[in-house]
Amino acid sequence: MKGNPDIIAALNARMVDELTAIDQYTAHLAQVTVWQYSGLIAYLEERIVDETRHFNTLRAWIIFQGGKLTAGVLNRVNIGTDVKQMHLFDRTAEETAITLYRDLVQLCIQHKDADTRDVIEKILADEIDHLRDLEAQLTQIDQMGMQNYLSARLA
Repeated sequence: MKGNPDIIAALNARMVDELTAIDQYTAHLAQVTVWQYSGLIAYLEERIVDETRHFNTLRAWIIFQGGKLTAGVLNRVNIGTDVKQMHLFDRTAEETAITLYRDLVQLCIQHKDADTRDVIEKILADEIDHLRDLEAQLTQIDQMGMQNYLSARLA
């Protein structure tokens, strides 16, 4: 299958975004592992699995479309110094991802590439779920206070 060069370029850019997300979540995982917040460890491990699946999906789709994988420089990785800041940085990353995936969906519509659109919409749905999750975490921090929130994440 021969893919559209503009779409392949956008897919490669989103692939770099996913690698950046993996890196950011992994840095946050390392911190909460040291702090031994088991609930946050599991939460971040799940995010890393999701972002890795997105990366692998994009990589395979680019190759399937006859595109070349392009190595890119990772985007800025924002590493929080406390749990709330981690969630805030991750929320910003997810908001950006949602915007960029929505733009890619529009590009697919413009080029009448329904197959790629389907692939991207599945990833987009995951990113929206991630954002909802982060919003819930931040709301819990605001409502419960940081100490109660972190106490709930020990097990």
